[in-house]
Amino acid sequence: MKLGLIATLLLSLMIFSCRESEKTVVSTDGVNFSEEAHTSKNSLDWAGTYETVLPCSDCEGIKSKLTLESDDSFLFEEEYLGKDTTIFVTKGTYEWEDNGNYITYFKYGHKERLKVEEGRLVMNFKEDIRPANPVIYYKK
Repeated sequence: MKLGLIATLLLSLMIFSCRESEKTVVSTDGVNFSEEAHTSKNSLDWAGTYETVLPCSDCEGIKSKLTLESDDSFLFEEEYLGKDTTIFVTKGTYEWEDNGNYITYFKYGHKERLKVEEGRLVMNFKEDIRPANPVIYYKK
């Protein structure tokens, strides 16, 4: 009886000691997340083209198109509606933040930050707080 109990305890100890523990990582914005956690980067189909129309004080709006490639490059195109048909193009690279839910890139010398959500990108996030009227790019 004792031998069976000891064998069971040793077997249980061996099984549970071989189990991998989940690692916790602290991102630069102070949010804890599991290394195996689902993030926008690893669980969404985020690569592709997103569009929106931005407000404009002297035109009908600014048609903005942002294409994110899986190699961390982007193509940003802007057209001022109701004005000249010139399309302004910016190319570059973006970076994923440590938490895997935001990307940052530089456009016209200014750092832009977008939250990557299912089928859309949301601009103007500060400290993970959604603004009252965010700019949203929808995936096409």
